[in-house]
Parts: sequence; structure tokens; C-alpha cells
Amino acid sequence: MTDSQFDIAKKNMAERCVFGIDKESDLVKIAKAYMAIIGDGKSGLVSDNTLHLPEDYNQKAKELFVEDEETNTLKKFDIVLTNPPVGSKIKVVKEDSKQFDLGHTWKKEGDTFVRTDKEKPTEPQVLFVERCLEMLKDGGRLALVLPETYFHAPSVRYVLDYLIK
Repeated sequence: MTDSQFDIAKKNMAERCVFGIDKESDLVKIAKAYMAIIGDGKSGLVSDNTLHLPEDYNQKAKELFVEDEETNTLKKFDIVLTNPPVGSKIKVVKEDSKQFDLGHTWKKEGDTFVRTDKEKPTEPQVLFVERCLEMLKDGGRLALVLPETYFHAPSVRYVLDYLIK
């Protein structure tokens, strides 16, 4: 394969297989510029709030990430990579978090955790766990940056339990 053929194959692969969504439009612009520099002139990157209901996504985000607009089913991907915003001061509004199981309180029953009906404002990184799993094909791979607290702290053990299930 020549360098030119490789560049064309790389561009075609990026156009078919690389998609991204971020709430911050400036970060999307930077990512698009970088993708154009490395050879993907038609990137699948859009700006929208991933934690909103899919029905509320803008049209371009719907085209890239919503499988069925009638049921608001998200597309499934082989690989999901994300580095969500982290911080206890960054709260998601109750209206957004109530659509998620992890946007509710959880109680321990025996060796497991059970979701209650009580909704709560939740940190975005917790909700990203659930959204990423919704977008992941069975047998797919998820790379998610989370503070190590989520792997050992009793107060958020329900998140690890959710991931394991």
C-alpha cells in the first residue's frame, strides 16, 4: 500500500468510524480542526449535551447518535472513549438526571444495591457511566476516566456495582 492509498484509507476509516459529541462547542471546533489536519476532512464531531434526552439533541447529533427517533434509541458502538467532566460542584439538573437509573438514590440490600424512586441531582461523571453503557454494543469496550473514589469509596459503591452488572 502506498502512502497515498494509506492516507485515503485512513480518511475513509475516520469518516465511517470516528464520532464524537461534547457539550463545549469550542472543544468540538478544536477537535474538528485537529481531525482536518490529520486527514479527516469530514469529521463526525458535534456539540450537544450528551446527558440530555436523545429527543432533545440537535439534528446533527441525532443523525450521528440516535438509532431510532421514534423510540429515541441511541446507536450502539464497538468502542466508547470518554473523559467526562469531574467534580462534586458540577451538578446535573434534576430534570436531566431523573432519566438515568444512576440519577436516583441507591440502597444496599445484602451484597448488592437497589435503585430507589427518589431522584437526586447527580455529578455528571456518574451519569456518563450509564450513558456510555447505553451507547456500547454487547461485547464492546468502554474506556472511561473516573476518579479512583468510584472504585473503593463506600458512599459511591453503587456506581461500581452498576458497572459490574
